[in-house]
Amino acid sequence: MQNYFPVTCSVPQRSVFGFLGFIAYTDDLTAVPEKHNVHSHMYADDTQLYDNSSLVDAESVRDRLTSCVSEVAKWCASCRLQLNYDKTEMI
Repeated sequence: MQNYFPVTCSVPQRSVFGFLGFIAYTDDLTAVPEKHNVHSHMYADDTQLYDNSSLVDAESVRDRLTSCVSEVAKWCASCRLQLNYDKTEMI
């Protein structure tokens, strides 16, 4: 017999609906990097934000990426998702 429980947010891990549900749940996240003119790549629950520039424009790219990451963190909080700061890095 299977036990059922209410889900108040997100999608339970390892559920049949998990992968598709997570993709649907996070689909609008792609608008955040676009707004900051930053490239993004999403795979499962990993998101990469990136851009390139000449050395002269590096500070501008850094500022845009920093602003974008801040907005992604706000987006995650609004969707009851948690940004893992231990896995967040800028190279």
